[in-house]
Amino acid sequence: MSVIESAKAHLTRLGRKRIEVPEWGPKGAPFLVYATPMTVGEREKIRQIGNAGSPEMFVDVLINKATDKEGQKLFTIDDRFDLTNKVDGSVVSRVALEILAGLSDEDLEKNLEAAGD
Repeated sequence: MSVIESAKAHLTRLGRKRIEVPEWGPKGAPFLVYATPMTVGEREKIRQIGNAGSPEMFVDVLINKATDKEGQKLFTIDDRFDLTNKVDGSVVSRVALEILAGLSDEDLEKNLEAAGD
């Protein structure tokens, strides 16, 4: 296997990160957001939107990366205004930063366990 094939396989094996968002879920249960690791191309797409380095970048991360359990996008470009102006910015920032940070060792262990089932 070539190094590029190995690198691509690594990304596939990583799976998705699960992020609990208690503020958005029903009472007593967090809403779950899922996201795959950011690729260089995805980071560049967000940079090209023009909000890199601004708080609105976090909105772009959610629009581009946040999915539900089935992998369906949670937000569209039509949600930009509401995410920017009508949603708690600290929650948007926290979730986006977790997506940007990638998978933790705990996430990787869970993904490996699930793959073994």
